[in-house]
Amino acid sequence: MEEFLENFKSCILLDKEKGYIYIKNFLWYTDSKLPEDKYPDLENIIRGHLPKEDKEDIMRTIAQKYREEGIEIGQEKGKLEGKLEGKLEGKEEGKLEIVKAMLLKGYPLEDVTLLTGLSRSQIHGLV
Repeated sequence: MEEFLENFKSCILLDKEKGYIYIKNFLWYTDSKLPEDKYPDLENIIRGHLPKEDKEDIMRTIAQKYREEGIEIGQEKGKLEGKLEGKLEGKEEGKLEIVKAMLLKGYPLEDVTLLTGLSRSQIHGLV
C-alpha cells in the first residue's frame, strides 16, 4: 500500500484540482477493507505520503466517515431497543387484557395467576 501511495502522488495533485473525489473514494474503500488494528498504520502511511497542505483535509474526511458510521450504528441500536421495548409493552398490555377478561368471566383468582404468571398483588392492582 505504501508503494501504491508513493506512485499515487501525482494523481493526488491532479485529484486536488477535482475536489479529492478519487482519493476520498480510494481511502474510504481501503479503510472499509482494513482490519481495525491496521487503522493507525493506514493513518501513518497517509501522513507520510500526502503533501503537507492536504493531510488535514484527508484526515478530516476519514474522521467524518468514522462519525457517520458511529451515528449509523447508534441509530440502528436505538431502533432495535425501541422495537424490543414496544414488544414488551405490547405483551404486558395483552396480558392485562386477558386478566381483565378472565376476571369478568368469573375465573377463580388462582386460575388467573396460574395461567397468566401474574401475582395476586399485580392482579389486584388492575381491579
